[in-house]
Amino acid sequence: MEESRKKEIIISVVAILVLIVAVVGVTYAAFTFTGTGSVENTITTGTITFNYTEDTNGISLVNAQPIADSVGKVLTESDDTNGVEQGYFDFTVSSNASGNSAINYEVYGVNASPEEGALDPQYVKVYLTDGDTNETAMTGYTGVVPTFNTLTTAESDATAKRLYYGTFNGTDSQKFRLRIWVSEDYNVNHISKTFIMKVNVKASA
Repeated sequence: MEESRKKEIIISVVAILVLIVAVVGVTYAAFTFTGTGSVENTITTGTITFNYTEDTNGISLVNAQPIADSVGKVLTESDDTNGVEQGYFDFTVSSNASGNSAINYEVYGVNASPEEGALDPQYVKVYLTDGDTNETAMTGYTGVVPTFNTLTTAESDATAKRLYYGTFNGTDSQKFRLRIWVSEDYNVNHISKTFIMKVNVKASA
């Protein structure tokens, strides 16, 4: 009789353990299921392309004379016959990201002027327009034309200045036309100097 009782106890204990394991297993399975979303999340990446037509990714002022902003805003080609370099720099920033991925990009200018004979950036006017319409000023250039040294410091390079900050959604592109000229505030009695700006682009998803 005692042996029969022991068997019953052992069977009961085993049954309880099986029940506990089954309950825990079902609870875990239910938790795992409810924690898994029913919608697929897809992450897409893309690239930013920087294209320009000139021989170098920048613009220069050499032997340029001070001019009014109204003249600088419509500068065309350089006066190469007199050794004067000024005018405009055309470039395009484009994205080939798939889907609706937002890609932020920063266009920034680096002062690459020579150590000797450099023009003070406070006398260099900077004007950025839409490359498609040419006359439409980009954000930040619709009011007073800024000088290089008054532009915001670039996030991409602490030694550079931000020219423009924008966002692409998917595949898109933006054409730009950049002009720089010597401010009217520059003393014409000063010796002609040089200013060179290199243009770069950095993007972040």
